[in-house]
Formats: sequence, C-alpha cells, structure tokens
Amino acid sequence: MYNTPEEYISAADRELDRDDWKAAWQIANEGLKHYPEHSELQKYAYILAPAKITTVDRGGHPEIQADHEWIKQNIHEYRGRWVALKNGKLMVNS
Repeated sequence: MYNTPEEYISAADRELDRDDWKAAWQIANEGLKHYPEHSELQKYAYILAPAKITTVDRGGHPEIQADHEWIKQNIHEYRGRWVALKNGKLMVNS
C-alpha cells in the first residue's frame, strides 16, 4: 500500500489526527511487516497497541472464598439483611 516506512508513519499520523487509534495501529503493524527493523514504526506499533491484561495467580484468599460460598448457600435466608462473616462463618452478637 505504502512504499516507505515514512509513508506508513504519515498515514498513521493522519489517522491519529482523526482520533482513529485503531486504524493508526493497524497501519503501523502493516508497516512493520514490510520494515520490521524500522525503529519509529516499532514505536508506533508498541504505543498504539491495545492494552494487554495479565494476571498472576497468588493462590487467592481462602477466607474470602469461604465467605463467598456462605453467601451462595444462604442468600435466600439473609437477602436484604446485613451480615458479618469471617472465614465463611456468620458472626453473631452474643
């Protein structure tokens, strides 16, 4: 489509001027296919890329899981009421 890396960058800039970030990213990526070593195209593609979400499993919090299980099992009996839970057990006033 474009003949030089600079033409890809100019096209991406035009899309950015129109606030079309996705189109600008697609143009930069297309340019990288033809000019993979071009540092400015690499920058455009990296900066305009959609966000990546990563998670780390830290084993969770068993006490919170226990509270969620209690709620699932008792939701009908306690619906609309305030409850206090600790480690999956209902705290009661004594």
